Amino acid sequence: MHAAPTEFARLLGEIKRDAGLNDQAVADAAGIDRSQAWRWANTAARPGYEPVRRLAAWLLAERPRVAAAALGLLPAAGFETPPAMAQPAAAPAMAPVTGIRAYLYAALSTVNAPLREQVLAEAASGRPFADPVERAVWDSPDWSEMEKAEEIASYRARRAELGGRAAEAG
Repeated sequence: MHAAPTEFARLLGEIKRDAGLNDQAVADAAGIDRSQAWRWANTAARPGYEPVRRLAAWLLAERPRVAAAALGLLPAAGFETPPAMAQPAAAPAMAPVTGIRAYLYAALSTVNAPLREQVLAEAASGRPFADPVERAVWDSPDWSEMEKAEEIASYRARRAELGGRAAEAG
């Protein structure tokens, strides 16, 4: 069931402002047309689940400073939180990390074994992770070290791929 688009449009506007995005950037991240992104922002259309999930995943990977707001996009669009994102009752402070895990799984599915080994070596060295998404994943107490390493390796692989494309274009 969809919620009224007003809450989603409000949250999307806040994210666009805080992350410095325009309708085209939102459209590209969500895999939709720019005019559809404009309709979302102006409460003229209700968003679908898959484009909102893609947008949230992209925001988590590329704009970590709006991660908390990005995690609210699906509920604001009127979609229930998937079971993989469900918050354990005993640890309410873990909701954002649980959400990050679900979005990273959905958005970044290819695991790069050499990167995973590099992540494990970095963690063993005791150096803190500088990237806020990597730090949030690694600090999660409810995952095994291998799960954490796989998440961070996938995240790094995607960032490297996107960085390479930007260098080629520049």
